[in-house]
Amino acid sequence: MATYVISDIHGEYHKFIALLQKIDLKDEDTLYILGDVLDRGPHPIKTLLKLMEMPNVICIVGNHELMALECLKFLSKEITEENVDRLDREMVENLANWQYNGSKPTIDEFRAFSPDRRQDVIDFLGEFVIYEEVTVGTSIAVIN
Repeated sequence: MATYVISDIHGEYHKFIALLQKIDLKDEDTLYILGDVLDRGPHPIKTLLKLMEMPNVICIVGNHELMALECLKFLSKEITEENVDRLDREMVENLANWQYNGSKPTIDEFRAFSPDRRQDVIDFLGEFVIYEEVTVGTSIAVIN
C-alpha cells in the first residue's frame, strides 16, 4: 500500500494518466490531489471525471476549484430576471478573476454536459476537503 501526492494538474489529462501509469497506482494505494485540477490545460473536466471514478483519491481544494465552484454554480442557473438581478459586482469580479486565471477550458467542457451531469461535477467539487490529516509512521502531517 503506497501513498502518492500530486498537485496542479490544471487540466493536463494525458499527463495525469501517464503519471498514474508510471506510478502504477493500485486500488489499495492512496492518491492525494493537492488542488488545482481545473483550468488552463485542455481537459480539466475530463480530468475531474476521472477523479470521480477513483475511490482511492482524496482531493484537497485549491484556489482554482474554489473559483470554479462558485462561478459554475452561478453559470448553471437558468437565465431569468431574478437570476440576472443576483449578478452583483462581487459575482462579476469573481467571474472576471476566474477568467483571468484560465477558466475557458473548464467552462468549454462543462457547458457540453446536461444539467444533471453539470450538477454531478458541482457536487463533486463541493466534496473536496480543505485539509487532510495523515499519519506517516509515528508522525502526523497536515496536508492543505
